[in-house]
Amino acid sequence: MAVNDFLQFLRYSDAVPIVSSCLVGSVAIVSYYWHKLRIAQWEMSLKHSMLERGMSPEEIRAVLEATSTQSPRRWGQRVGACGRHGSRQGVDLG
Repeated sequence: MAVNDFLQFLRYSDAVPIVSSCLVGSVAIVSYYWHKLRIAQWEMSLKHSMLERGMSPEEIRAVLEATSTQSPRRWGQRVGACGRHGSRQGVDLG
């Protein structure tokens, strides 16, 4: 009986915004956690690469701390500035 009531509810036009809102929210949540997973995979790959190069744990920690404190947007602006001008002039490194 509850299934029939639910199916009748879905027939109403009021259900469309509710269902689409739930769908958008679900996609946002899945995207957020997928992004976190990819960042963790990237960090593990970076650590593995640095260990293969023979870097010490202190050097690896310094690299990871430097990359984790920078905003990706700001990092992209720095790279773009260096690439456009061919030098580091005008790039805030602090």
